[in-house]
Amino acid sequence: MLKDKGFRLLLFFKNKNSAGFTLAEVLIVIAIILFLFPMVLANYNTGEKQFSLHRSAHGLAQELRNTQEMAMTGKITPVQFGQNFPKGGYGL
Repeated sequence: MLKDKGFRLLLFFKNKNSAGFTLAEVLIVIAIILFLFPMVLANYNTGEKQFSLHRSAHGLAQELRNTQEMAMTGKITPVQFGQNFPKGGYGL
């Protein structure tokens, strides 16, 4: 009995003439995608610039912390700077 109901339900859906999407439905979907694409692209470029700014600000803050640490501990500067800095470090 249960199998018979499932078979009848299958036949009910199979008899419909819906082989795919209509041209109007496809055109509407394409229009929506074309409408949203420039907005997404503009927001992506803005987000990329903002991320670059945050990354630069973070790098600057990290360099300032390193400089502060070297000044407080009196660490010797790396050799790449030559003799332009005092022997004991940055000095204050």
